[in-house]
Amino acid sequence: MYQPAVLRSLKRIIGEGNKAGIMVGMCGEAAADPLLIPILMSFGLDEYSVSAPSILRTRRILSLWTKEEADALAEKVMALKTATEVTTDMPNRRRISAFPEADSSMTMPTTTAFSSRTTGE
Repeated sequence: MYQPAVLRSLKRIIGEGNKAGIMVGMCGEAAADPLLIPILMSFGLDEYSVSAPSILRTRRILSLWTKEEADALAEKVMALKTATEVTTDMPNRRRISAFPEADSSMTMPTTTAFSSRTTGE
């Protein structure tokens, strides 16, 4: 998932969907991946569908980043050449390590989708 070519593909897919006015969402482990969350935010991902134990952590990580900070990180990451560089050079690790996984014993639905976009309605 951290391969720069895969990240470029995700950026293009999300960008084209946004350009066409189509809501773009992602479900599964990638949407809850602490290293990818700010990158996906920068790319313009509209909805993150994550498992119940990941909801609080995902929301917390999203709240720690401004769009400008996520854009700066994404710009740096998109210049890297290998998945190893992506996972070792990402400065957002400091923000993530302070937030361990949510307690998996919580009684909640198996997945929940939430939007990163506010509509103002």
